[in-house]
Amino acid sequence: MSENAVLLSLPENDKLSGVGFLHQVSVNETFQCHTHDFYEFFYVLKGKAIHDINGQKIVLSQGSLVFIRPADVHHYSFINNYDMEMISIGVESDMVQSACNFLGMDIQEFVKPYLPPQIVYAGGSHWDMAEKLLLINKKTRGQERRQYFLSILTELLYQMKFGREQQDKIIPPWLSSLMEEMSKTENFVEGLPKMLELSGVSQEHLNRSFKKYLELTPTAFINMKRIDYSAELLLEGKENILDICYMCGFNNVSYFYQIFKETYHCTPKQFVKERMGMRNQYSGKIS
Repeated sequence: MSENAVLLSLPENDKLSGVGFLHQVSVNETFQCHTHDFYEFFYVLKGKAIHDINGQKIVLSQGSLVFIRPADVHHYSFINNYDMEMISIGVESDMVQSACNFLGMDIQEFVKPYLPPQIVYAGGSHWDMAEKLLLINKKTRGQERRQYFLSILTELLYQMKFGREQQDKIIPPWLSSLMEEMSKTENFVEGLPKMLELSGVSQEHLNRSFKKYLELTPTAFINMKRIDYSAELLLEGKENILDICYMCGFNNVSYFYQIFKETYHCTPKQFVKERMGMRNQYSGKIS
C-alpha cells in the first residue's frame, strides 16, 4: 500500500448488510488517495474525470463500471472543468468470494491483473444499471439490502468477466506531463503552437491522442484553461473585458464570447454581475 494512501473500512452501520453505498455528485466529494479492506464497485452516472489507479491514469466517462480490489490504491481528479457524478458500493470480501464460488469463478481472475476490471454501459443499458444500483440505497440496512445486492452481484461479476470490456485508456506519461505543462498560464496563453512544441509529436498524433484518451481536441483543452483564467481575471476586476480576452490568448473577441457563453451560459459582463451580486448577498448576511 502507498504510504500516502488512507485505508478505508466499511462504516459500522453498513457491516449489518456487508454493503455500503455512497452517491457522490462531484469529484470534490470523493476521497483523496486511498485503499480499502473491502471490494468496491463504482459506477459513473454522468460526466467525466480521471481515475488515478495504481500509478496509472485512466479517463472515466458516463457508464463506466469499475471493480476495485482491496489492494488497489486510487483517487479521482478533474479534467479541466468537467466533473463527475458516481455511485460507490463497498462490498465485504466474503460476499464477493461466495458469489464467485456460486458462479464457479476463481476470484484470482479479478485480483491478479495490475489494473482493476472495467466495462462501459451505453444507451438503455446504462440507465438500467443506474436504476439497479441507485435502488440499493432504498433498501433497509441489514438483510434486505444484503439480499437485494446479492441478487445483482452475480450479474456484475459475470459482466466483468464475459461482458464487452472497455479498451483501457491509460494516459501515456508524455500526455500526462503535457497536460500538467499546459495547465500553466504562460503555456495555455500561447496555445496550440506551445502545446506542439512541448509535446514533441506531430499535430496529427496530438489530435489522435487527445481524442483517444480524453475525448477532447487539443484546442478544446486549451480553451477550457483560457476561459477559467478569464473568469478569474473578470472577478478580480482589474482589467476590462477586451484586455482580458487578449491576456488569455484569444485573438478574436467574438470567438472569446462564443466560448465563454458555451462554458458559463452567459456573457462575461453578465457573469461578473451575477457573481458580484452573489458575493454581496452572502456578505450582507455576515453579522
